[in-house]
Amino acid sequence: MDQALFIGWLGYLTTPLTILAVLALSRVAPIPPHYHPLTLLSGLASNLQKKVYPNAERPVLQQQIAGALGTLMLIAPSLIILAIIGMVSEFPVLWNALLLYLALDWEQTRRTAIRIAAQLEKGYKLQARESLNSLVLRQSGRLSSMGIAKACIETLLQRANLQLFAVLFWFAIGGGLMAVTYRALRELAMVWNGKDPFFKQFASLPAALTILMDAIPTRLLAFSYALSGSLKPWFKLSYHWQKTFPNNHAGLLLSCGGSALKLGLGGPLYYQQLKQQRPRLDTGAEPQAVDILRTLRLINNAISFWLAITLVIALTIGLLSQLLPSLSS
Repeated sequence: MDQALFIGWLGYLTTPLTILAVLALSRVAPIPPHYHPLTLLSGLASNLQKKVYPNAERPVLQQQIAGALGTLMLIAPSLIILAIIGMVSEFPVLWNALLLYLALDWEQTRRTAIRIAAQLEKGYKLQARESLNSLVLRQSGRLSSMGIAKACIETLLQRANLQLFAVLFWFAIGGGLMAVTYRALRELAMVWNGKDPFFKQFASLPAALTILMDAIPTRLLAFSYALSGSLKPWFKLSYHWQKTFPNNHAGLLLSCGGSALKLGLGGPLYYQQLKQQRPRLDTGAEPQAVDILRTLRLINNAISFWLAITLVIALTIGLLSQLLPSLSS
């Protein structure tokens, strides 16, 4: 293989190599939360909501229109500017890598989970509960140590998709701009959280778009969770939870993750003094602090699995692209 062919073949590895490099950078040098662009977006979203949607007494259609216009105002101008910069950039690979780096904020969640596990191991339940509050919307004031560990594990299994895997998926599909688009929409859906009745109608547009964009990556990540356990209960549990869980995507991730970890997850919880019913997933023991670290290992294994698949696909396409012209000539 001459140099030109080798360079052409290497070009197919750009996406997986970029992902690996950015993941390594985000692990050793994550953007501090106070300086992260997503934190700025969250603040802008909160301020905008207070001005255009001060209360939930308006007609449903007006609430939905206000939320849709707010979404466009916050996201569209930035995406247009980023797209223009990408088109004129002389270093598109570096530009896409930068956008992916800005779209990832999983590391802070991972570190918070490790801190919660350490606090629970030492018996610091109050501190662990305070750390958990930065990750969840549910009421945590009465949670026991087991309840804190359970809430943390459920959050990790879901956030691994929202903050990490789905971002990587859309980067692989459409580059840095798609990754930023997904993550920005997801951030709005989290700030205007539909679990809070106040935001249910106002957040309908970002919620609907993120549910649509989550459809494929959620199933891929849940499948890789199931590979660490057994596929037989995965089919059974995912079908059951998809039919009965308030959030289908969350139910699929929790059913597969709980089955792989052999932990009991699910059950009712409270948002804003309102009880939300969820089915219990009785597939093992009650979660403990050490299971938080096991969950992080499960997530790492799942991400590594799909990175390996991406690398194999890129290598295969690159090899075929070089072999087929040679054979035809």
